[in-house]
Amino acid sequence: MRPLGGSVSGKQIDTQLAKRDSAAHSRTGPRARNNDLKDDPTPRIWAADLRISPDGKLLLMTERTSSSVSAFAVDPSTGGLSFLENYPVEEKQPRNIAFSPNGRWLLVTGEKSEKVGTYAVSNNGTLKRVSEATSGKGALWIEVLQTSAE
Repeated sequence: MRPLGGSVSGKQIDTQLAKRDSAAHSRTGPRARNNDLKDDPTPRIWAADLRISPDGKLLLMTERTSSSVSAFAVDPSTGGLSFLENYPVEEKQPRNIAFSPNGRWLLVTGEKSEKVGTYAVSNNGTLKRVSEATSGKGALWIEVLQTSAE
C-alpha cells in the first residue's frame, strides 16, 4: 500500500469544497475561461463518484476514462488514505456506485452502459463482479436504501 498525501475528515472536506466553489464557479475567474479541451492531448482522470464503506474503512472512486473503480484503505485514526488497487468494471464510464448497508456488495452504474453491475466487496477491498441487471441507457445515479434492520 502507498500512503497518499490526504485525509478524509468533515472539516477538511468542507474547507476544500469552499475553496473549489469560489474558484470553479466564478464566471469571471480563470477556470471559467478556456473550458474547451477538445484540442488538448493531455490525458485526463475523469472521476465521477466517491463512496466510503459503511464501516468507514474503505473509500471507492469511479474513474470514467478507464472504466474502473479504485479502492483506498482509510486509516480510522487519522483519515489518511492508502491506495489498494484499481479494478476495471464492465459498466462503461462508471458514474455512480452504492454500497449495500452491510458493505459486502457494490452496485455500479455506467453512463454508457445499459446494465447495473453487482460486485462482491471483500474485507481487503477486492471487487468481484457477481451479477448484473438491465437498467436502460445512461444510468447516472444509484442509491441503496435500507428499509429494515439487518
